[in-house]
Amino acid sequence: MVSIIVLSFSIYCFITKRQSNLIRLKDLKVLF
Repeated sequence: MVSIIVLSFSIYCFITKRQSNLIRLKDLKVLF
């Protein structure tokens, strides 16, 4: 369970480095 959260957070961080703030918010809602 914890590993899934860590994995999701890692993917989220990877996405935020490459995308804009608007897409960042959308991805945040999807992951969490």
